[in-house]
Amino acid sequence: MKVIFSYEDNRVNNGSVRLRAFQVSQAIGRFIPVEVKPLSECVEVKKTLIFLIKPRNYRKIRPLLDPTNIIILDILDTIDALEEPDSLFSKLFTKQKKQLLKEIDGAIFCSDKTKKAYQHLFKYPEICTTIYHHWDARFTQRPSTTLNQVKTAYFGLPRKAHLADKLTSIDIHEAFSYEKMSEKLFPAYNAHYIVKPDKHFYHYEPLTKIATAAFAKSPVISRKGHEVELLTDDYPYYIPSDSEEDINATISKMQGTYQGKEWKYALSIMEDIFHACSLKSITQDYIKLIHKLSRI
Repeated sequence: MKVIFSYEDNRVNNGSVRLRAFQVSQAIGRFIPVEVKPLSECVEVKKTLIFLIKPRNYRKIRPLLDPTNIIILDILDTIDALEEPDSLFSKLFTKQKKQLLKEIDGAIFCSDKTKKAYQHLFKYPEICTTIYHHWDARFTQRPSTTLNQVKTAYFGLPRKAHLADKLTSIDIHEAFSYEKMSEKLFPAYNAHYIVKPDKHFYHYEPLTKIATAAFAKSPVISRKGHEVELLTDDYPYYIPSDSEEDINATISKMQGTYQGKEWKYALSIMEDIFHACSLKSITQDYIKLIHKLSRI
């Protein structure tokens, strides 16, 4: 069965699409023939396993639903689109999203929590699986310097950093696109802040920032939600609550335990995540899934 990684045409330069479609497919291509095509070029495709990366416009998926195809959605951070109510137009003239999803074979989720919450929406819940997000394969040089204190940064969209405007001890580095993300700033920091705002769908989003911090040899200041899937239950730097006071207390704890037992334990966890969330490891997860689906 032919394998295609596809994406919505206007999202070709989206960071997640570049990592999940282009980097992953290139790595898989060393073992299995695979193509990467925009969604508009997949309309006539038959007898193909199609991984649709980061789907948002579900109406565009309908032409792919040939009985000879296997369609797998790689949901990533589009949980909000998965839950978005149908428009009035859809309700009147087309199949509603829940009906459409029941015709889509399955999905890939970026955490077990997300999979458990949404796999029932698909035609074959049992083939839905978890594949964590890898750190950017463009990163090549891990930090090698040891700082004399904890220096914490947030890398990403400021709107996705909880209390970003109030936490003065955290440096905010805006990264709005795939091109803007760089490893050059990593050596200046040895801790990453990854707490997102307390919105429903943020609690189900990919754990990409943990993987990135692992590459940078940086323990994270994190909420204790589905983050435990990677960080483990006894990771030492979870925030007790989302309050500014508790976040600052966790920052102080990290500073006070720097280079001590808890810090070194956190580093060992991050090192395990570095290997588990490498492109090499994630590629093997995809290959196993491709072999499994090819036997259906």
